[in-house]
Amino acid sequence: MKDGMNFVQVLSRCCQASFRSAPHRRLTDLRPTTTTPTASIGCSHRQRSSQSARGSRVMPTKRLFSDWNKEELEETFSLTRVFQHPLLDVWFAQAERCELTAFEQELVTNLRQLIFENIDAWNEIELAEYFIGPILTCVNFNTPAFKIFSERHLVGLVGDYELSGEPDAVIAKGHYSPKIPYFCFHEYKKENEPKGDPAAQALAAMLVAQSINLQPHPMYGIYVVGKLWHFMVLQEDEYCISKSFAADDEEIFDIFKILKALKQQDASTGA
Repeated sequence: MKDGMNFVQVLSRCCQASFRSAPHRRLTDLRPTTTTPTASIGCSHRQRSSQSARGSRVMPTKRLFSDWNKEELEETFSLTRVFQHPLLDVWFAQAERCELTAFEQELVTNLRQLIFENIDAWNEIELAEYFIGPILTCVNFNTPAFKIFSERHLVGLVGDYELSGEPDAVIAKGHYSPKIPYFCFHEYKKENEPKGDPAAQALAAMLVAQSINLQPHPMYGIYVVGKLWHFMVLQEDEYCISKSFAADDEEIFDIFKILKALKQQDASTGA
């Protein structure tokens, strides 16, 4: 990982960074507004280089997360997909060291049976409420440093585009509303969902989070398609998607540990 920092240290540094942008409005309205919220004032390296080259600012093209596929994102924002990344390696190595309590072990075992019996019948809402929700609740991302928010409107400028949408979940600094998104975005899709590219939707949201953050921290994401979970990292112009993890077999325990590793903070980092 860059500069010798591990994943947990990056999280700690994010949480300690001062919030220097203009005040944010409350993000309770899930529908895009006609004006750009102050949450979009963050300027990524793509924006800075684009604006300096033109010498003046132009009106951005507005597109939703759901409008994109991976090929378009790569071509438009000069992204490169890699198939192995040290950030994923560190994340998964930390997950291997996580231990489950007896309660967590029982919960995960019951959820594994539940999804095995119902995944073919569930719609997207049922998948989120009966399976994904209990997992995220048990991990409990609500801490003094960051919290988890669901379906809050997220908008930001990335290059010549204003990207927006409502990620199913985001981990961010903020108590009543998300201020600075840090790492995790989820797009839940039914097993046989014919519409959209969930990986691209998650990646587009990660690009917005990258633009909002004033520091060049890596972004972490997750997208779920039925029983399959995929973990993502975005660092500068490079992104990586993990292999899939099946929630209806023993890999559900790996999924739970990876989520726990995302939350953990090491006291030695000074968080």
